[in-house]
Amino acid sequence: MSPFFEALGGLWLFLLVMVGSPGPANMLALSAGARAGLRPVLPFICGLVAGKLLLNMLLGVGLLSLMTLYPQTVQLASWAAAGWLIWLALQGWSGPSRTGTAASLPGFWQALPVHPLNPKAWVMLLLAWTEFGPQLGGPEVQWLVIPASFAGFQLVFHSLWALGGAGLGRYWQDSVLLHRALSLLTIAVILWAVLLA
Repeated sequence: MSPFFEALGGLWLFLLVMVGSPGPANMLALSAGARAGLRPVLPFICGLVAGKLLLNMLLGVGLLSLMTLYPQTVQLASWAAAGWLIWLALQGWSGPSRTGTAASLPGFWQALPVHPLNPKAWVMLLLAWTEFGPQLGGPEVQWLVIPASFAGFQLVFHSLWALGGAGLGRYWQDSVLLHRALSLLTIAVILWAVLLA
């Protein structure tokens, strides 16, 4: 097997575990899905994917080098990011969407900064670019393969988490307790991600 396909297989296995596992973005998708179902949450999922694509591209053109020069700013940004993510998590505190419309849910623009502000996303991206990137080939190949791989895995897994949330929402219709539990669980995952970053 060629080194490219070995590296690609390793990257995809890494993404399967990391993108599929609970993290702030997946928990927000779960919570939003529980509030309104999958279809109204699709703009939010698209915003999550676009935000990570943007972050991937910035890392590919030099942000990684800048971060190593100023590591203290990364920790400060992590705590500021946690505030934004917690605010998003608390949007589900009142319970299911009463109107059933996307207007009552976080949408594309609220989701766009989730991954750039998500400590788990930063760890995933740094590992992908440093551990798998050099084995994939030159910068132009890395810049194409890594962001496209993340986008594909995100579309699948964020949608599955939202679909799982939709199932929970249908099973426990109008349960404020469910939505408060999901908000608290999401906040716990966000704080866990920040403390580990």
